[in-house]
Amino acid sequence: MKQRFALLAAIMLLVGSVVGVRVSAQSASAILRVDFVHALPGAPAVDIFVDNLLAAHNMAFGSTSGYLNISEGAHKVIVTATSNSAQPSGTPLLSTSLTLSKSEPTLLVVIQGTLSAPDAAIFDQDLTATASGKARFTAINAIADAPSLDVLYANGKPLIQALKYGQVFGAFDIPAAVSDLLIVPSGSDASAALIKADQTALVAGTQNTLIALGTSGGDVKPSVLLLSGAADSNAPTDVLIRMVNATDGGKPIDVYVNGVLSVPAFASGTFTPHIALPTGAAKIELRNAGDADSVAPIGSADLTLDATKAAAQTIVLTADQSGKYALQAYPDNIATLDPSKARVNLINAISGSASAALGSSTLKAQTGTPTKNIDVANGVYPFKVTVGTANVTDTLTLNGGTLVDLILVQSGGTPKLIVATTNLSTRPGSIPTGASGAAATLAVTATPVAPINNADAPTLVPTPTQPKTPKPTLVPGITGVVNTNPTTNLKIREYPRVTARTLALVPSQSTVIVTGVRGPVTPAGSITGTPTATLAGAPTRTPTLAILSRADIWLFVIWQTTDGGTAQGWADSAYLNITVNGRPISATDTATLLALKQIPENTPGTLENTSITPVAVSNALIGTIKTTNGSNAQLRRTPNIAGESLALLPAGATVIVLAQTSVPISSVVGAATTPIWYFVNYTTADGAVFGWVSGAYVAVTRQNKPVDLTMIPIATEITRGYTQGNPQTGPTNIAPAIGTFATVTHLSDGANLQLRRTPSATAESLGLIPLNTLLTVLGRSADAQWIQVQFGTQTGWVDVQFVTLAKNGKPLAAADLSITSGGVNTFGTATLTVTPTPKGAG
Repeated sequence: MKQRFALLAAIMLLVGSVVGVRVSAQSASAILRVDFVHALPGAPAVDIFVDNLLAAHNMAFGSTSGYLNISEGAHKVIVTATSNSAQPSGTPLLSTSLTLSKSEPTLLVVIQGTLSAPDAAIFDQDLTATASGKARFTAINAIADAPSLDVLYANGKPLIQALKYGQVFGAFDIPAAVSDLLIVPSGSDASAALIKADQTALVAGTQNTLIALGTSGGDVKPSVLLLSGAADSNAPTDVLIRMVNATDGGKPIDVYVNGVLSVPAFASGTFTPHIALPTGAAKIELRNAGDADSVAPIGSADLTLDATKAAAQTIVLTADQSGKYALQAYPDNIATLDPSKARVNLINAISGSASAALGSSTLKAQTGTPTKNIDVANGVYPFKVTVGTANVTDTLTLNGGTLVDLILVQSGGTPKLIVATTNLSTRPGSIPTGASGAAATLAVTATPVAPINNADAPTLVPTPTQPKTPKPTLVPGITGVVNTNPTTNLKIREYPRVTARTLALVPSQSTVIVTGVRGPVTPAGSITGTPTATLAGAPTRTPTLAILSRADIWLFVIWQTTDGGTAQGWADSAYLNITVNGRPISATDTATLLALKQIPENTPGTLENTSITPVAVSNALIGTIKTTNGSNAQLRRTPNIAGESLALLPAGATVIVLAQTSVPISSVVGAATTPIWYFVNYTTADGAVFGWVSGAYVAVTRQNKPVDLTMIPIATEITRGYTQGNPQTGPTNIAPAIGTFATVTHLSDGANLQLRRTPSATAESLGLIPLNTLLTVLGRSADAQWIQVQFGTQTGWVDVQFVTLAKNGKPLAAADLSITSGGVNTFGTATLTVTPTPKGAG
C-alpha cells in the first residue's frame, strides 16, 4: 500500500557555519558570510536579491536565509514581496547597498523598521571558537517603537540589560543549558514580562542570537527568534559532529561529551548544527533532561574522532522498544561542492532497507550502514522513498551549495523523514528556478520558524526618540561612556595591548568606572602577579611611554556586568567619553588622563561573580614567528636584511600584522627566501616595537584561521620602524643570559602555564605563568616530560611541551638536564601523546 511520509520541520538555523569555514578554500579568499533575517512587521513573505541574483525566496516574517557566501566589496540588495520571478520585479520593499569587508568576515543583516520606513541593520557576528561546554549568547532589539529592553531569567536574574532598538548586545559565553527567558522593559521585573521564551536551549559550541521582533502597539505582537549556529573550530584537526535525535518520542535528553553538558533538552525529531570536537576519544553520555551529572547515564558510547578518516559526521541517536539507546555515526562529505549543486545522503535509522529515488538518481541505505552520497544539480525534484512495501511520492527542492542529509526515522510507528541541510558553498544564485522560470520554494533553510508569542503580555509603551549620542552621566569620580558605533562593543582586555585576551564586550553607550592609567610594571617575584621576562643581569627599566594620541593611552576600568558581577581590566581611552568629577574632558586632553593614578601595566584584568567567559581570539591579523626553537627572527627598521635590527623575536612570539610590502630577493647568503615583508607591532609589558620582519618567518592568521596575502593591507609607503616605551625584546647588543633557562613559548596569546607542585598534570597548581616568561631551570623528571623551575619565590614543575630550553643562550634538550625528581632515567621509553592546550596548560 502507499503511505505518505511527513517531512519533520526540525530545523536549527544557521547550520553549516563551521562547515563553510572548513571548505572555504573552494572559493576566493575574499568570500564572506552573510545571513539575512526578515524582521519587518506587517510585510509579506519576501524574496531577497543580491546583485539581481536570488539569494533567499519566500522568507516569512521571523525567518532567516542561513549563511550565504558573498564576495568582498559593494553589493546591491533588493527586498521584494515574494513572486514567481527569478529577477527583482514590482516595487521593492527595500533597496539598499551592502559593503562587505574582510575585517568583518561574518555579518547578520536584519531587515527591520516599519513598512513606511524599512531599513537594514548590519551586525558583526562573533563565530570564534568557544570553550568546551560553553555557548555564545547575544541579543538584538528589532522592535522599532519599543523602549530599551532587558532579558531576564525566569527568576528575575538579569542576563542582558538596556538593549536599545537596532543594537546588538556584546556577545558572551555561558554554560550550555536550557532556560526560561523573559523580555521586559528596561528596569522592570519578571512580572512585567512582554515576551516569554520558555525552554530556550543553548548548545555548546554554538553562537546564539535572540532577536526581539514585532511592534509595540500594532497588529504584530512582540515575539522572539533564536538564531543558533555552529561556532568555528579551534584547530584544523577538529571533527565536525552533528547529532540527530531519532528516538520515537519520549522525554528530551541531555547529551554530555567527555563529561560536559553539550546538548541540553535534546528533543525527538531535532538535530544540532555541526559542532567542532577535538580529535581523539569522545565519550558520549545520555541522561534524562534536567538530571544532575552525578546521576547514572541512561546510555553511553565511546567514539574515536579522526579528521583524516571523516572530517564531518552525523551521529544518530535511536532507542529500541525496551528503551535501550544506541548511537551510530555516519560520515558527511564536506569536500569541495559546486555552488550550483546539492549533495544528498540517505541515512536509514529504522529497521530494514530503504531506497530513495531523486529524479533519475537512486540512493539506498541499510540500517546503520553509511550511504554513498550523490551530487545533483540544484532544482525541484520528484522524490520517492520505498521502505519495505511502503512508497511515498513528494517533491524536494535542493539549493546549490548545500549538504542535505535525509534521515529516515520512526514516529508513532510511521516512517518519517528529517531533512537536515548544511550550507557548504551556497551563494546568491544557488537557489533553483522552476520550469516556468519561477523561483523554487526553499526546502529547509527558509522554512518559517514560528516566533514565540505571548498574546497575554501587556502592550509595550513606546518611549520618545532617544538621542543617538547620549551625554556622559555627570557623577562624582572618573567615568567613561563607551563611544562606539551602536553595533560595536568596547573590549575590556586582560592587559593593555591589542593582542591581550578579551575579558568582556561592553555595549555602546554603557558607562564604566575609570580607576587609573597604564603605569610602569611591578617587579617580578610574586605568584599572584604577572612577571616580566628579563635577561639575567639586565637593569630594571621604568618605561616612559611616548604618547601620540588618546589611542595610545590605556585605562584600567570597571564595568558592572548584566548578571550582577564585574569585569575589570584595560580599555583603549580613544573609545571612551571621559568625565572627571562631572566635567567632560576633550578628546585631545591627554594630560588629564596621564595625571590619573598609575596602575602597573602587568596588572591583569579579572572577572568576578559573573558567568561571562573571556574571548580569547581577536579579529586582528596575528603573526606567529615560526623560526626553529632557540633561534630568533630579526625585527628591522626597514624591509631589507641590511636594515637596523630593533629586536629579536623568538620562535612562537606573536605580533600584530599591520601591512605588507614586496621587495626584490637578495642574492646575499642568508637572505630571506620570499620578497614579502610585514610591518608589525610587537608588544611587551614595557612598551612596543613597530618594524619589518621577513614573511618567511611569519605565519599569519585571523581568529585562528590561516589567511593569504590578499587579506593583508599593502603598505602605500614604507614606514620606518620605531619603539614606544622601553620594550625588553632581546636586541642584538645584549648578551645572552648566563645559565640554564626555560622560556614559556608554546601557548596561545593571553594564555598561561600551570606551575605544579609535583611533575604531574593532576598535581596542585601553584600559580599561572604568562607567555614569554623566563624561568630558572633546576632539573627535570625521570621521563624528561617535566622541568623543575624557579618562578619568583616559588619552586615547581612545568610541562616541557610549553617551554623552550637554553643554556648560555644556546638550545638545550630536556634529556641533558639532571634528574631532580628522583627515580631512574626513563627518557625515551614512552611517546608523548598530549596535545598542548591554550589555557591552564600542564
